[in-house]
Amino acid sequence: MVNGSIQEDAVPQVKGYLRKGASLKCLKRMSEAAEAYNKAKELDPTNEEAKAEFDKCIAETGDPQVDPEEIERILNEPKIQQIIKEMKAEPKSLLKHLQDPVIAGKMQTLLENGKITIP
Repeated sequence: MVNGSIQEDAVPQVKGYLRKGASLKCLKRMSEAAEAYNKAKELDPTNEEAKAEFDKCIAETGDPQVDPEEIERILNEPKIQQIIKEMKAEPKSLLKHLQDPVIAGKMQTLLENGKITIP
């Protein structure tokens, strides 16, 4: 990016990834389509079409596409570690923590990515 905008030479690449994503989506190859749209998003983070289509593909595949580093950050948060510890001792203790939407979202991410299980 130059001065907060996409570089001129990246425009054709973004368009190419958008076309590739659309083609793969038509073929019902949603995971691959999501990868193409994600590549377009990386090249042009302001591209609304890439963001919207990526989200649609993810919703259809159920694949949250969460960055492994993000999962590690969540797991390393002291609050989350405490909740997991409490949950192991008393599974129902999780309910009080799920009242906080931020905690609920983080726990959902961990659950969807197989990092925790709820007995």
